[in-house]
This record gives sequence, C-alpha cells and structure tokens, in this order.
Amino acid sequence: MLFSYSGCFDIIGMRQGREKSYMNENGDRLEELLTSMRYTSKKKKVYTAELESLLQINPFQGYNDFFEAVQTAMAKGLLKAITNKKMNARTPALPQAFWLMPYKAKGSWSTIEMMKMNDLLSFTYYEKYPQFQTDEQWDKIVSVYSFFEGEASPSGSVN
Repeated sequence: MLFSYSGCFDIIGMRQGREKSYMNENGDRLEELLTSMRYTSKKKKVYTAELESLLQINPFQGYNDFFEAVQTAMAKGLLKAITNKKMNARTPALPQAFWLMPYKAKGSWSTIEMMKMNDLLSFTYYEKYPQFQTDEQWDKIVSVYSFFEGEASPSGSVN
C-alpha cells in the first residue's frame, strides 16, 4: 500500500482549501477590476466574456468560481444584470452583459464647518462633486476664508 487512508484525507483537505482560496482570489480580483473601471456619474456596460478574458478565467476549472464572484459583486451593488434575457451558454448561466454601477463619492468635510464659512464662500461645487473634498483643498479654503474674513471685518478699514 503506497499511501494510508489518513494521508489521502489530508490531500483532499488541502485541495479543498486551495480551491476556496482560489475562489476568494477570483472574487478579490473581480472586485478590484470592477472598482478600477467604475465612473462617478454614469453606469457602464460590461460584457461577461470581457470580464472572463480580463481575469484570464480557465474555462474548465475557474468558471464556477467566476460565477460566485459575479454573484457576490451583484449582491454588493457593483454589477446589475441587464434584463434582455440573453444568457451565456455556460452552466450556471450568467447574463451576457451587466451594468457596472457608478459609485457614490462621500464627502469627507464636516457640513457644520462648511456652513460656518458659507457667509463668504459657496460650497455648491464641492457638494455636487464630493470626490474633490480633499484635505489639501480644505486647507486652501480655510486660508482663503480667513483672508476674506480679515478684509470684511470692521476693524480693517479700506479707503
């Protein structure tokens, strides 16, 4: 006898562990790819075959992992299936195309601090485009506000 029963069981256990990490790797790779492709303002059409080729999915081994990764991305709201009833010819079936949903940028500035400076400055642009609410930009706004505040104070006489 070349191997013992317990040795076979360990090999099977190692194989299952490797498959699980491969699936997580595909899910992470798909999520990174989708995140890099997203826009802030509009949705984008993405084809299933294109995603498979970009991720270099092995058609014989990796499709089930790819299917699980796509289902996870749909649950997270990254992808939305296009409802035209066209499916790829694989099992389990996926739609031929998806909408890659835009991301909603969240502002990092305090609304209260913006309201304090709203008497001299307008923040409508930064409210409309929160991706530009950076720390560097906030420092510049604070210095401009302090300059305008010094000019507008009654102690600073302008002739």
